[in-house]
Amino acid sequence: MAGELWLVAGLGNPGERYERTRHNAGAMVVERLAERLGVRLRKVRFLSVFAAEAKHEDVPLLLVRPGTFMNECGPPIASFARKRGVSVDRVVACHDDIDLAFGALRIKR
Repeated sequence: MAGELWLVAGLGNPGERYERTRHNAGAMVVERLAERLGVRLRKVRFLSVFAAEAKHEDVPLLLVRPGTFMNECGPPIASFARKRGVSVDRVVACHDDIDLAFGALRIKR
């Protein structure tokens, strides 16, 4: 696992209406991770995503937050992953799940 590039995508919706809501939990995770790793998400030219390169221990990361609504974020994230050579099995999507209790976490493949 060390040395392999991972893309961590934090899903949510843009705009003040959705800030700090449960629906933006994934985006908040990525923003907090960027802060803790000392990097800043920046707009990616020609794509509707904000991204930063980071490293956790020996693992290189691409932290990504789409600039689109949650139901439209797949294509921009997929384009960015292809552009950066990240395979689908190295993508982690962080998002809310209304079926889980607040604060619960589920990991699945």
